[in-house]
Amino acid sequence: MTDPRVREQQQSFEEAMRQFHEQKFHKAKQAFEKVLEGPTRELVDRAQVHLRICERRMSKPPDTTPRTAEEHYHHGVAMMNLGRWEDSRQALERARKIAPKADYIIYALAALDSLTGEKVMDLIALNIRPRDIVTRKALENAAAVVAATGGSTNAALHLPAIAHECGIDFDLFAVAEVMKRTPYIADLKPSGRYVAKDMFEAGGMPLLMKTLLDHGYLHGECLTVTGRTMADNLAKVAWNPEQDVVRPADNPISPTGGVVGLRGSLAPDGAIVKVAGMKGLKFRGPAHCFDCEEDAFAAVSARRYKEGDVLVIRYEGPKGGPGMREMLSTTAALYGQGMGDKLALITDGRFSGATRGFCVGHVGPEAAVGGPIALIRDGDMIVLDAEKGTLDVEVNQSELDRRAKEWKAPPAPFRSGALWKYASEVGPARTGAVTHPGAGVEVACYADV
Repeated sequence: MTDPRVREQQQSFEEAMRQFHEQKFHKAKQAFEKVLEGPTRELVDRAQVHLRICERRMSKPPDTTPRTAEEHYHHGVAMMNLGRWEDSRQALERARKIAPKADYIIYALAALDSLTGEKVMDLIALNIRPRDIVTRKALENAAAVVAATGGSTNAALHLPAIAHECGIDFDLFAVAEVMKRTPYIADLKPSGRYVAKDMFEAGGMPLLMKTLLDHGYLHGECLTVTGRTMADNLAKVAWNPEQDVVRPADNPISPTGGVVGLRGSLAPDGAIVKVAGMKGLKFRGPAHCFDCEEDAFAAVSARRYKEGDVLVIRYEGPKGGPGMREMLSTTAALYGQGMGDKLALITDGRFSGATRGFCVGHVGPEAAVGGPIALIRDGDMIVLDAEKGTLDVEVNQSELDRRAKEWKAPPAPFRSGALWKYASEVGPARTGAVTHPGAGVEVACYADV
C-alpha cells in the first residue's frame, strides 16, 4: 500500500507544477515548500530547483536608480529578460555612453552570460525543448531575418542542418524562397554604411523583427526561449524614428532579401549568392578553373586572370574539401587588387559573410561526386542571373554527358582517420552537409531516454 505521505507529496508537487506553468509563482512556491516536507528525495530535489526559479521570478527589479555603467548594464539585461525591450535598450545605451569601450564589452558579456544558465534551468523546468521551438515557421523566421539584414550565405547551410536535426524538410531552396519574398532593410556593411554596433544602438534585432512582424514577414505565433511567443516578446517594441540603420519593412532598401538562391545546368542542386548592395545582378564570362583554393590564390596573386573571367574553385565541397571551407584568401586578394567587382567567382565551397561582389557558393552537386562543376573547362561560358535565380554553363547536355563519362574522381586527400570518415558520410550542401539520417527516421526521441 502506498505511503500516504508519498501520495500527499506527489499531489503537492503536481499542484505546484500546475501553478508554476500558469506563472502563479507565489502559490507555486507555497506548494513546493510542502513538497520539501515529504519523503521522496527525487521530488525534494526537483522542488528545490523550482523554488529557486519561483523566487527569482517573484523578485522585482531594484528600485535604486542605476548610476554606474555596470549597474545600467545589469538593469538593461534584467529588463530584457522580462521582455521590456525598450527599457532594456535605453539602459544599455546609457551604459555605453558612460563606460569606456573595453568596459562596455566586458559588462555586456558578463550580464548576458549570467542569464544563460538560469534560462536553461527555466526551460528544463517548463519542459520546453529545442524541438518545441525549432519548427518550420521558426526556420522561416530565421531565414527572413538573414535576408532582411543582408546576412551570410552560410545561413543556407546552417538552417537546413538545424532542420535536419529536428526532422523538418527545409533545404537550400526553402531558405532561398523565404529570402526571395523578404525585403532587405538593414543598411549594414560590407555593402551598407553601418556595422552591428550601430544597429544595436538603433534598437537591435527587436527593432528589425518588429517591423518585419508588423508587415507580415514573420510568424508571430512561434514559441521562443522566454516561454512566450515572438509576437508577445515584441509587443512593446517601439519604432525608433531617430535612426536610419534599419528601414521600415514597407520602405526597404530592396524588395527582396540580400541573399539569392540559384539553380540551373551548372547547379541542379542549387547554389547561393549574396547580392546585398550589388549594382549588377547579371554576369557572363569564360570559366577559369582551379581544383583547390590554393591554386586559385596563387593565380590571383600572380594576376594570371583577366577582367570578366569567372573563376571556378572546385573540389572544395563537403566531401571534396573535405569540410567545405570558406574561400577567404582568394576573395581578399581580388579586392586588394581592386578587381573584386570586375569578375565573378563560383565554388562548391563557401564564402564568408563579409564577401562582396559576385561570389556564388554551395554549388551542387559538388565536384567530388561528379557534379557539372567538375565537368566545365577553361573557356566555357558561365551565365549568372541573380534576378531570375539561374546559374548555367553554355555547353549542350550531350557534351556534358560525354565529359561525365570521361570524368574520374581525383584521389581523396585523406585515406583514413576522422577526415576520411567525415568525407565518407557527409551529405550535400543543399540539405546542410549533415552526417547522419536525422530526426526524420527516429523511432524514439533521444531526449526522452
